[in-house]
Amino acid sequence: MKNDKLSNIQRFHYLLSSLKGEPHQLIQNLPISGANFPNAWEPICRRYTNKKLIATQHVNSLLSLPSCQKATAADLRQLSNHVTSNLNALESLQLEMPLHEILLQQLILDKLDSSTRKEFEMQAPNDTFCELKEVTEFLEGRGQVLELMAASKATKGTSHAPKSGQQRLSRSNSYVATTKFKKNI
Repeated sequence: MKNDKLSNIQRFHYLLSSLKGEPHQLIQNLPISGANFPNAWEPICRRYTNKKLIATQHVNSLLSLPSCQKATAADLRQLSNHVTSNLNALESLQLEMPLHEILLQQLILDKLDSSTRKEFEMQAPNDTFCELKEVTEFLEGRGQVLELMAASKATKGTSHAPKSGQQRLSRSNSYVATTKFKKNI
């Protein structure tokens, strides 16, 4: 809110009248005063200006473009408008990462199982995109951890003392090997 002609109390009234649902609930109990306008404006900005979240929503919209069933002017215009509006929104965010990296990153992350995706998102910054290299490094590291865990489970599943069936098989194999060795001497 940069209109210098408005006082903070006018801004606060305008903000309250403009918000609905959760954003309104966030500030509804603040007493309306000029001094409280910054106390209302800051939490709204903090919660709802996450460039990464906004960009992700626009990227997902681009990745799920509607198909044109017929070659009608209306369908083609609708597709064009869908692409243009999402690209314009992404451009207005002035992201520091190239769009192709954001698109690739989203394609990759959408292919992950929910557990791996959650772990990645918990490590990633909440308000900016990682480098694509960081995503691939995460995948490599996660793969190595899973390999180590699988190897550890396989080792724990193998007992040091052979079971009775294994003992008999082992003894009979030793007997056959010994017999063949003696015949060849």
